[in-house]
Formats: sequence, C-alpha cells, structure tokens
Amino acid sequence: MSARSDAEKEETKEIALVLVCLYATFTRRWDHYVCKWQLLHHYIVSIIQVKSKLQKHTFKSDPDKVSQNGDFIWVSLICQDLNQLNKGNHIPNDDTATGFLELLSCIEDLSNIIRINESKLNIIQSNKTCKYSNIYTNNVLLKSVKLATEKNYRTFLHLLFTIGEQSLDVQLNNLIRSLPLHHAAATGNFCAILYLSVTAKAYGNVLDRNNNTPAHLAYMNGYRYIGDYICKNVQNVKSMKNNAGQTPTNIREAFQEYEKLYNIVKEEEETDESVNLTEQIDGMSLTTRLLDHWLSKSKSMSFRKIMDNSIVNYSFGEAKLVQSLVIDFAKSIGNKIAEYNPLLKGTLVLVGSAGDNVRLNAPDESDCTWLLDWKNVRVILEDMSEEDQKFKHYKHSIRAESDDMEINRLLEGTNLLEEFYNQTLKAVSELLPNLDPRISLILPRVKRIGCGVCITLAWAGTTYPMLMVDMDLVPAIKASRPANFTHPPLTKNIVDPRLDAIVVVQTHIKSGEIRCSTTLEEQVVMQRLSTGQHLVFIIAKLLVSKLKTEKWASKLFRERFTFFSTKQFKLPAPTGFLLKSSFFQELENVPNPDDWEENCIVDRLKGIFFSMCKKDDKDKLHSGLIPSYFSSTIQPPAAGFMAPAICKFILDNEKELRKMEDSTSDRNEAEELQQLAVMWNMALNKYYNID
Repeated sequence: MSARSDAEKEETKEIALVLVCLYATFTRRWDHYVCKWQLLHHYIVSIIQVKSKLQKHTFKSDPDKVSQNGDFIWVSLICQDLNQLNKGNHIPNDDTATGFLELLSCIEDLSNIIRINESKLNIIQSNKTCKYSNIYTNNVLLKSVKLATEKNYRTFLHLLFTIGEQSLDVQLNNLIRSLPLHHAAATGNFCAILYLSVTAKAYGNVLDRNNNTPAHLAYMNGYRYIGDYICKNVQNVKSMKNNAGQTPTNIREAFQEYEKLYNIVKEEEETDESVNLTEQIDGMSLTTRLLDHWLSKSKSMSFRKIMDNSIVNYSFGEAKLVQSLVIDFAKSIGNKIAEYNPLLKGTLVLVGSAGDNVRLNAPDESDCTWLLDWKNVRVILEDMSEEDQKFKHYKHSIRAESDDMEINRLLEGTNLLEEFYNQTLKAVSELLPNLDPRISLILPRVKRIGCGVCITLAWAGTTYPMLMVDMDLVPAIKASRPANFTHPPLTKNIVDPRLDAIVVVQTHIKSGEIRCSTTLEEQVVMQRLSTGQHLVFIIAKLLVSKLKTEKWASKLFRERFTFFSTKQFKLPAPTGFLLKSSFFQELENVPNPDDWEENCIVDRLKGIFFSMCKKDDKDKLHSGLIPSYFSSTIQPPAAGFMAPAICKFILDNEKELRKMEDSTSDRNEAEELQQLAVMWNMALNKYYNID
C-alpha cells in the first residue's frame, strides 16, 4: 500500500488498522462479542487519534455524557486500564509511521486489555450492530474492500467478506455505482474474480452506472483472459450492451484496434527476433532492441511520413470531436466548482501535448490548467541556504501569500488541492447524466494526482472504437512575475501576455509545497515553431515513446520486462518535461532556422539527447541532470535516464537515419511541385469556368 499525499498516507493507516483488527479477531475468535473486530478497531483509532468525527466524539465529550451514550463507555474504561497496566509505553506520541508500527506491534497487549475488561463491556454485548462511529467505520471498510479487490491481497479480501461481513453488492464508488467484481475485473485481479464469483457466489452480470458488466471492464482494461473467463462462465453476458451499445465482444475487438494505434502487439504475434525482450534484463540492451525494432519497421519511410502517421490532427474528424467534448466537460466541471465555492472561479487553458499540437497516436490525453481568478496573490522567491542549494540543485524556494484570509487558508498545506478534489467529485456527480452517451466515466474514475485531479473517461466512436481518455485538471495561481525570476533567451524578446506572469501550483510534496508551472511559457514557444523544428520535436518524442508503456495497455505488455523470471520493471525513459527542456536548450544553441531543415534532423536529435548526458573520464556517456529550461532556479532538475542508450542508437544507425532524412527532403520538393501543379490547374479551371 503506497501513498503520496497526506490524505493518502492517512487512508493507508486506516486500511492497515482494519486488516490488523480483522486478523486479530480471526485469531482470537471472540465469538462471545457481537461487535467483534469493531471493538478493537474503535479502540486503536481512539488511541492514535485519527482525524475524524470519531476522534471529536471520543475525546472532546464529557466522560459522563460518553457513558450515557452506552456505545462509548468502553473507550474511557479501557484507556484507564491501558494507562495503568502499560503506563502508556505503547501509545505513540505522534502520528508518524514509526509510532504507527509501534502501535501495531503491541496488538496482543491491546487484545489482552480488552479481554480483561469483558465485565465492563456487557453494555454493548446486547447490541445487534455496532452503532458507534458508523459513518467512519463504513467509509474505511469501503476503502478496504476497494483496495483488496484491486490488489492481490487475498487474505485481506477473505477477512473482509467473512469476519468483516461485507456485502457483495456494496457500492465501492458512488459516481459509477461499481461493485467489488467490477473493481477486480478492471484491475486484472483474477484471484479476486475467482474468490468473489466462486467462493462468495457473486453474480458475474452485475451492472455499473454505464451498464458495464465485469466482462466489459476486463476487456476495456486489456485483461482478455478475465473477460474470456467471465463470458465463458456467466450466462448471457456476451450479449449484454452498455450505454454506448457495446457488448463485451465489441470492446474486446475495439481494444485490439486501440493497441494497433500504439503499435502494441502480443509477443506471440511478433516474428522479428529483434523484439525478443525476455532475454535482456538491462536497460541499455532493452532500449537498443526496442529502437532497432522501430527502425526496422520505419526505415522505408521519410521522417515526414512517420510524423504524419503518428501525430494527432485535432483540426477535423473524430479527434476534433473528442477534444471538444472533453474540453467542454472540463469547463463545465470548473464552472460548477466555482458555483459551489466562488473562490475557485477560474479560466480553463488547454496545455500539454494536445495544446502544443504534439500528441502522438490518439486523442486520449487532455491536460487542462484551471487558472484561478485571484488578483491579490503575491509570489515570492526566497533564497535557500547554500547547503540546500547544493543538495536540491536549485536556488530559490517559492512562497505564495495574499491579503485575503480565505485565500491564505487555501494556500496552507494542501487545502487548495483537497478543496478542489472534493468539489470536483461533487461537480462530476452532477454533470454525469448530461454526458454524451459515447463518453463514460470509468475506473479509476476521479483520483488525486501530484498537483490536481485526473478524470478517466472511455470513448466509444467510429474512427476510434475505443479510447481511454485521461483528463488532468490542475488548479493554478497566476501572479505578477517576481523581479528575480528572469526570462531565458528564447522568450526574452517575445511580447506575449502569457509571459508577463508566473504560474504556480500547490503540490502534495512535503504537505503542500508550492511549485512553478511553466506550461504557458512552453506553449508560447511551441506555437512559434517552424515546420522543421516541429518535425524534429515529434521525431525526438517518438523515439522516447518507444521506451514507454501506456498505463491502459494490457498487463502482459506492461510486464514484458522481467528479471529473475518473475520480477517486472519499467524502463526509466526521459520524461516529457526533460525532453522539452533539452529541446528548448537546443533551440537556443542553434538559432539559425536553416539548421532545422529536414536535412539537419539527425544533427538536432544528437544535440537534444547528448545534452541529457554527461561524460566520465573515459568519455563514456551517463545520464545527466537536466535543469528546467524556464525555471532552473526554482525547480529541481530531472535525470536523463536512458538518454545514453538513445545516443548510442543514433550513432550506431546514423547512416540509416540519414537516408530517412534525405527522403524527407526529396519528398518535400516533389510535393511542392505537385501542389503547385494542383493550384495552377485550379486557377485555370476557375479562369475558364470549368467545373
């Protein structure tokens, strides 16, 4: 169970406590307690002071009034005995991970203390159900069931449905009304599928809000073997249609078409030996094989043809429609959020690959910034100590403040992110019924990301029978640009209102660290690229994309890299942030437009990827630290992972790549002549009135 934000860490602790209490109850067999594991759970929660309504009721109420409530009497009684018997040695003084582990280690002592207090617990033995902290307990249980069905926690799953007495029909997500079997199918947890359907007798044809069965979701997420299993063992599920009119078989076929857009194939379908990855366990060899395989399939084409086949054209057709619908949905969410909380009123800006016109393969990603209308926010860059500068590799920390007390409250910790996330959930719930039937909200639904929220949508169309669209929505703060935050050479002489301000975002890092967002500066430069510069960036991005695996891809494809037979790993390819920073640096280093023409593509690729590396004493290339082009003084650099392998590929195959470069130039001349001929014929036809 991993966690990034404070909220996720708190949630992880809560779920861990449920597991411990269920297991302790299972081993102790307290059959004479009707409430069983809930007693122990409530007690431990009270000790570690989980920030919830339960804590307020337990510790802020008068002891006499608590006793009158009946269900809470045991808390004060057992706490007295705990202090007396253990002298508080096992009670952590803070809410840190260390204290949490210490608390779990003393579970036997806690169990014994509860047993000592049997006579004092008679008041709740007559209860048929646990009424105390009902909302809190049920909420944690839902989180626990969701985790156990999505991950391979088989023992936890069994304890939840036996000792925990959870229902198979419990809705784990109110937005899409999904049940445990839906979550198990969508995440490829075959053990959970077998347990729920065979042992717990769950029905395999249950429907979510979009009328998706578990088979629909299994195929939608690339788990063909799970979809096949459900279709084979559940009657009539093959013919059941969701709201988009798709049967499970339709989605199975649509997913295969989706994989073809990204050139994803199953290994048994690939005959080229160069893509045999199971024999290689180091990143350098894998990178070489993957790029060699791409070259073998692409060397007959020009770079221009490769770009035309790869880039998404948002100017017409279904790509334009998908983008329009997604942006409209994002705007509607933002406007609803502003209705709920006027402080969060803002303007939507499309950024990232879709905004920069460099999206590859499919229109399945939309990065949106929600620029808040905060006029009185000041962003201050403060010098860090020399020690911190050496350790972090940048100079200034960022602080944001306002004269408005309500805005200052949101700027504290992760308050803005939590408020934005909660209001997004509310907005999405209200807007879902009005969505185009071809778009549906699916698992993992609305989730927190580093500096905002991500909403996962499924598209069912004609040109694109299936897309898994990730829509990132990030609340951002625009303020006057500090005097000590200067422009780099690329934008120093550009007049554009987007460059007059600094944009910052709140992150989950260190409980709400403020970071700079350079998406607007990037957009200014990307929209001014020449045809040749645009082509170079697309080819560079294409090379990097061959090392990455889309998160929606089937599990078999995502887990193709292994060592020790069973251990999976991913290639640490250069990030999009790193690629752009290196590309911008190359634009600065090579200002002559003629040096970006088609016959210079290989030279520019060398410049981009070699800048991600550093040489040792023996001139061997290693991954280097690359600063952010627009914010090197206020943002940590990124490591150029696998850049040395890409450089080696370019050098080893320079002759073949030069041929693709030459064919690009030749094709351009031929195309220009052909276009001139077409235009001349059109002019003649118009002059002579020929239809």
